Amino acid sequence: MWQLKAEVLAILPLHPRPGYFTNLSMSYSHLRYPLLVPMISAGMHAMTGNLDDLGKTVSLLWYPAMGAVVFAAVRRISGVTAALTVTALLTCFTPMFRYGGSGTAEMALTAYYACSVLCILRWQEMRQRGYLILAALFTAWMTWTKNEGLALAVINVIVVALMEPNKNWRKSLASAGILAGIVASLYTPWIIYTWGLPRTDEDYFGKLNPHQLFLNLGKFKIVVGRLGLELINFWDWGLFWILVIILAIKERERFRDRATATLGLLLVLHLLAYIPPPMVVTHWKLDDLLSATLDRLLMHAAPAAAILLGALWPEWAGGAAFAQSVAKSLVEPQT
Repeated sequence: MWQLKAEVLAILPLHPRPGYFTNLSMSYSHLRYPLLVPMISAGMHAMTGNLDDLGKTVSLLWYPAMGAVVFAAVRRISGVTAALTVTALLTCFTPMFRYGGSGTAEMALTAYYACSVLCILRWQEMRQRGYLILAALFTAWMTWTKNEGLALAVINVIVVALMEPNKNWRKSLASAGILAGIVASLYTPWIIYTWGLPRTDEDYFGKLNPHQLFLNLGKFKIVVGRLGLELINFWDWGLFWILVIILAIKERERFRDRATATLGLLLVLHLLAYIPPPMVVTHWKLDDLLSATLDRLLMHAAPAAAILLGALWPEWAGGAAFAQSVAKSLVEPQT
């Protein structure tokens, strides 16, 4: 559906609005979905002069970029050994190969999310407003990539508000307000553009209400159970999620560090945000929907989990203390 939209955008202007967006026979392609990935592919079509698969080759750039971002984040926290290991794990998962160059929006959302996490960590560490603005820009691009990006944007705002380094609530709210304001200003044009478009079975937000949640509480156990099974799906993830859980328990003292606590909060809120929608939105059979989406949903969260894994990396395996001791030995004079 992403490349269908790209071809529409390559041929027709957005104004006046093409008939595609109101054609209910095309509702399978998510008429109200944001258009950042199709816009980029449409640009490739314009440069090549053809409507072919070359339009989606740009998606190959998001894959290594996501890995580079995770490496940079972990190296800063735990050193090169942990960074190389975690990045290698992350980039070799089956879902990454499955969606990395497919031309869908999955890798784009994953890469932008990784960038927003890195910028939030840098902002906390260095207190430079530029990193907060960068975090807001990457967050806004998430909202223009997939509807899931809206949930992640809300989570980023909450985390910025709660994890202010100086525990100054005024500064916390001001920082969160800046992030939210930038995201809202950049996403509002899409809200205006889609106003009045027909709502189909994929009306996520229209069905996310207390009444529907209450009616579908029986599905909660199914969703949580299937999510747990996906976490230990060796074919997709190896021991990655199991390692994250084990180290989070074993190294729980490290959550006193603000960066580690921020990563933990981001990851927990991210996974929790993905539980209600399947219960109340889908017109599919729940098992079919979960089988088709769980690997992608965990893929979105994988960069934050990988950076957290790096932050919790054991000292004996080249973790934070090892990296600090090596750095200290390089600057101290030898006797």
